[in-house]
Formats: sequence, structure tokens, C-alpha cells
Amino acid sequence: MAANLVKLQLVEQLSPLVIRVLGCNPSPMTLQGTNTYLIGKGNNRILLDAGQGVPDYIEELKNTMEKNKVQLQSILITHWHPDHIYGIKDVLKLVNQPNLPVYKRKLLEMPDKTKLETYGMPENPDTITNFTFIHNNNNEPFTIETEGAHLKSIYTPGHTTDHLCYWLDEENALFSGDVILGQGTTEFEDLYDYMNSLKHILKLSPKKIYPGHGPVVENPQETIEHYISHRQQRNNQILAALKQSNDGLNPDEITKIVYADLVETLFPAARHNVCNHLQMLEKQGLVSFNNKNEKWSLHASSSI
Repeated sequence: MAANLVKLQLVEQLSPLVIRVLGCNPSPMTLQGTNTYLIGKGNNRILLDAGQGVPDYIEELKNTMEKNKVQLQSILITHWHPDHIYGIKDVLKLVNQPNLPVYKRKLLEMPDKTKLETYGMPENPDTITNFTFIHNNNNEPFTIETEGAHLKSIYTPGHTTDHLCYWLDEENALFSGDVILGQGTTEFEDLYDYMNSLKHILKLSPKKIYPGHGPVVENPQETIEHYISHRQQRNNQILAALKQSNDGLNPDEITKIVYADLVETLFPAARHNVCNHLQMLEKQGLVSFNNKNEKWSLHASSSI
């Protein structure tokens, strides 16, 4: 969620090894659009994420590949959300390689019907194409190389259960998918897992981050520490709101308090985040849910 977005070029050479091609799908949730990346320096490149299937994106990708005289070696997918995978079929058609390897972590927990409908996903995301599933054992990262670039998968659940980041050895850089954005903060399915993923990335000390949305993050340590402190601040805001309530608050009421002046279109995502915070705080024994009035309150034994 971010305002005053930095203007990004549709196509930009970010480093000798990385070209960003914007997905041409700007929105309040995707910011300037989904970032896709051509990685490597030879004739065969790796494409990281495939956009949402917008025709303008496919045209930009085509022109970029022709200009740089490159073909695709494979596609890496960070996670199941449609703005990252719906373009796969169009990309495969563009390069006329129906059997091009498309790598993704398998969804071990299928998103419920409501969540799929929220994202406009009418089907099992893992059946969008003939994926080669990778990194389904947490201790066995997937590695892939192309001319000039060596990449390694890093399992980073929280935003989604199948989320993978990718480490670029040559630059000590991270392709963060939607775990870390170039502007604002992201949403998540499980805050506990998400916080652990952030702490794991922090220990890697990347020199730069190529995010799934927004500009390149040139100050990774500061940004990651801000993400962690921001979530703790949200926890504190929720606890403070509940402390001021005699009868408890429901998620809608809490969201309106802690996300003041929020754009209406972003309210569902903000509410989703609040619910995740409440679940984490419940695990910590700080809040409890009243089934009678369907509201949250500070736990009776909490010293907050």
C-alpha cells in the first residue's frame, strides 16, 4: 500500500544482468504494475515472473527480447497470485516454446474459494500451466544458472504459502517477489511466517533488492528493519485500540482506527492484515475472541 508512486520506465536495464519489464497492470494493489525480470547476459535468459496476461506487456516483452537478441531458457515464478502467473500462457505462445520449463513451488495448502475469488482466480493456481515444482523440501533450495547469472531459491512463506525469493550470486542481490516491495508495505496470509521470512532475509544482508512491485530497493537492511518495526507498530496500535474499548472491537472497527484516512479500495487488504495481526496476538496470549458478540478484546491476563 503506497501513495505518490515513483514513475518507472516500462523497460529498464537495471544492471548488466537484469532488465525489468513492467507488467502494464498498474492498480492500487500492484502499484506501478508487476515487475518481471530478464536475467543473464547471454542469448538465453531467465524470466522471473510472467505478469498478468496484459497484451501490452507481451508486446513490451517481445520488443525487449528482439532488441537484445535473446530467447528464454526458463521461467521462474515467485508465487501463485494472478499478477505473477496469468501471463505464462501468453509468454509461452510468444516464444513458441510450449514445453519451456516453468518453475514454481507447489501449493501444499490450497487457498480457499473466497480467497481465489478475491484474486479473480477461478481455478487451482498450480494447474495454470505444466509447472515443474521445486523447493518442496525446505532444506533443498533449487539452483539454476544461465550465462552470467547463478540463482538460488529461498523459501519465504507468509505473503503466500508457496512464496519463493531468488538470490543472485553475482550481485549479492535478492529478487523478493511480494515479500518486500519497492514502495509501501505488502499484505500477507500468515504474519508469523512472514516475520520469520523477513528476519531470514535480513540475515542474508543483500546489497540490493529487486522487488515484485515498485523501484529497486537500494537500502535493503534499512527497508527490512522498517518492515519488521512497522508490523510491531501495527500490533501496538491494535492493542492500544482494544485497550480503549469496553466491549471489544470487530476487525472492521479496528481497521478504521489503525488505518486512518485509508483509500476505500484498499480497505479489504487492510482488514485482512488486521485479522492476521489479531491471530498472531492471540497466539501470544495478548488478545481473545468473544464468540457471543464476535469481537476481539485484550486477554484477561494481559498486562497491556
